Amino acid sequence: MCHPMSAFVLFTALAACATDSAEKAAEAYAHSMAPLLADDDALARKQVALAEGTTSGQLEALDVADRYNRELVPEAGALRDRAKAIEPDAALPELQAPHALLVQAWTDRAAAYLAILQAYRADDLTAFDAAAKKNLDAKVTEEQYFDDVEKVLAAHGATLR
Repeated sequence: MCHPMSAFVLFTALAACATDSAEKAAEAYAHSMAPLLADDDALARKQVALAEGTTSGQLEALDVADRYNRELVPEAGALRDRAKAIEPDAALPELQAPHALLVQAWTDRAAAYLAILQAYRADDLTAFDAAAKKNLDAKVTEEQYFDDVEKVLAAHGATLR
């Protein structure tokens, strides 16, 4: 028969190992996301610069379409694919749902950028408005990801920032 104190010590040791595993998983996730988030920030700056160039009249529609075609659409697709390739550690299952939100947001953004490109090429304002709304909706989903993932990471001593 096991001494009651031995069972307590074993339980405490197992709990400490699980906590340590979760903390390591949180740190590993934050570390794996860092380059993606840096590239996401750069992509956002490019999109804002294009929007500013368009509204100021400095860029013609064909120039905007060309930049979406050469830069934004492929970069958004690449970020989506890189996010899909990241598998949050099983030691921290609470990361699964927030990460799925990010993948959805970046999938929707890639589709929105492609739709914006197609709207520019077709000179279709209605299609552009729909694509721009889809892009804004993707941003809302992305912000929800940041809120949710930071709560999970903070509970385990990590952060994306």
